[in-house]
Amino acid sequence: MKRILFLALILLAIEGFSQNDSSVKPKGQNHLSFQKGKSELVISGTYRLRGEIQQNFDAKTYGTSGSEDFLLSRLRLDLEYRFANRLKLFTEIQDSRVAGSSFTDADFQDKNNPFHDPFDINKLYVSYKPIDSLEFIVGRQALNLANRRVFGPGDWGNTGRYIWDAVNIRYANKYFSTQAIFGYNIIHQPDFFSNRNKENANTFASFNTIKNLPFSLDIFYVNKYDHSENYMGENGISGDMNSSYLGGRIQKSVRNLNWMFLYAYQFGRYASDRISAQGITTQLSYKFNINWKPQILLTYIYGSGDGNPKDGKKQTFDGIFSGADTDLYSWMNFAFWKNIHQVRADLILNPTKKVSIRSEYHAYFLDKKNDAWYFPGKAVRIDKLGQSGSFIGQETDFTVKVKVFSWLQFLSGYCIFIPGEFVENTGASPVARWAFGELTFSF
Repeated sequence: MKRILFLALILLAIEGFSQNDSSVKPKGQNHLSFQKGKSELVISGTYRLRGEIQQNFDAKTYGTSGSEDFLLSRLRLDLEYRFANRLKLFTEIQDSRVAGSSFTDADFQDKNNPFHDPFDINKLYVSYKPIDSLEFIVGRQALNLANRRVFGPGDWGNTGRYIWDAVNIRYANKYFSTQAIFGYNIIHQPDFFSNRNKENANTFASFNTIKNLPFSLDIFYVNKYDHSENYMGENGISGDMNSSYLGGRIQKSVRNLNWMFLYAYQFGRYASDRISAQGITTQLSYKFNINWKPQILLTYIYGSGDGNPKDGKKQTFDGIFSGADTDLYSWMNFAFWKNIHQVRADLILNPTKKVSIRSEYHAYFLDKKNDAWYFPGKAVRIDKLGQSGSFIGQETDFTVKVKVFSWLQFLSGYCIFIPGEFVENTGASPVARWAFGELTFSF
């Protein structure tokens, strides 16, 4: 019934814009725009189809000694209504499906299902600008702060990692811009329409940019509060979690050279434990003015670990709400911003305007040997005695992106993980491989 009502609303909206005094024109090359006076209705969307082959790992763990191959599809239909550049209503319907996977919906019960969530409301918000410098955004929305490092939607996943039901207030002038967010993230579950929020968990964030400096400066504060009492302290007693993050990001560009440094300090309470953790990301890049426009990126990522599990202090940095996909930490999702030292080098080539080739090398090390090796959202392995070494392993990634037409993009990749001493000393340690091919149609 909800689907029928939604489709009826679409038809009524289009009918309202189909009178003699309205106009219909393409929006760019792929979108449709229906205009009438100061009103405009824009219809657009994407359809993404991706095949993946995983060897010796899967979506939940590493060292499976088997292969997994499956096909993912995701349809997104976007409807956007605008009035006089002041009011915007936006909705996005998402249909995510999987074929060939060994996992079922039961494997992700009460958790975010990364593969399957048919016909659901992915975004639904109202934006209002009483003046040009002030905007209120209320409803279900995606957030992207500090290039996905602080808040990232995790859009590579078939359903998406983070979508928020939130109030988002933005203000900007010639001296600074500021953004205040209050809300909670939702969980993609195929059995619910629409998706529910994560119960008992709330978030507040303030992200600020100082302008007119010789460099770019961002200052942010984030607070997570979860009163579900599902968090276990080092003394074995469960309780709430109240975690805050204070940090900043500096960026400086000089001609073709760019440098970025991001720091976040985490503090608060984790059940009975006191939180004291930190995360760092720094990157140096240079783009050459020669054929193929090569760009070299050197990156170091640090997320603190906990070296003493009995001192009542939680020192494992948890990554805030960082995205975890594609080129952030690991294409294979073998690393996250948590108990880690990551050193990496990237090379990007652009032989034509429509073709981009990227190669990456990653080396992963534990920060604390007796803390865990973490995938995004979970611990994979741990040696509580800290006697298995710190070198997790190496990952090499090759990806090619081709813009075939304005409405069609092709992306493919091949990635290899070679285990290090920590992995070899804590269980099965096969070489893991991953290959994918993806088509994205825009309309």
